Amino acid sequence: MMLLTWSYLSAFAVLLGAELNAELERQTPQDTTTGPARSLGERGATVADTKIHAAEKRT
Repeated sequence: MMLLTWSYLSAFAVLLGAELNAELERQTPQDTTTGPARSLGERGATVADTKIHAAEKRT
């Protein structure tokens, strides 16, 4: 029973960390990928590029 609980909590911690990492990456305004720096809208990040285009339309 203890092993099952430990496995459950470990899996939950990993999933929570992955979700947090994905959300932080989605919120960042700068390119954090490897390779040469590219401006927003040209880096092939669908969610981030959509977000920046929506923000540009509002201004």
